[in-house]
Amino acid sequence: MCPKHPAAKARFANFGTGVIVTCDSGNHLVRLCEREQFEAERAEAQLVSQTMKDINQPSPLRLLSVWLLCILGSLSSWYGVIRLGVWIFSEVCMWSFALLGGCIILIALLAAYVPTIYIRKTNKILTALEQIAANTQQSREHIPAPRQARTA
Repeated sequence: MCPKHPAAKARFANFGTGVIVTCDSGNHLVRLCEREQFEAERAEAQLVSQTMKDINQPSPLRLLSVWLLCILGSLSSWYGVIRLGVWIFSEVCMWSFALLGGCIILIALLAAYVPTIYIRKTNKILTALEQIAANTQQSREHIPAPRQARTA
């Protein structure tokens, strides 16, 4: 790689017992090195290049595992939303059942109270009628007997 032109390609050529490296875009010398040193650096560069390709192009197994992890992550977030919905539904159901139970208790109390009032009023009316009947009996005793017509 050329230090002046990082995007440019480098050319390699044999030069005596070593290798000469020139820049493709600038046509200038990049480096002159021994063949063994060049082969070692070239192997290292190829290893780095292969590693970068592996990172940029993951294997299908790795893609599948990442995809499954993403699905599981989204399921866990949906699980939280579903649990929240279930909790809200249970709270609403609990309060609606409590309200329904309260209404049933109120109706039962009214069903017990209304006849009690009716019975009390009926007892008062009966007591009043009994007093009227008793007073009527007493007043009949005080009323003189009807006079019989005298015939002569």
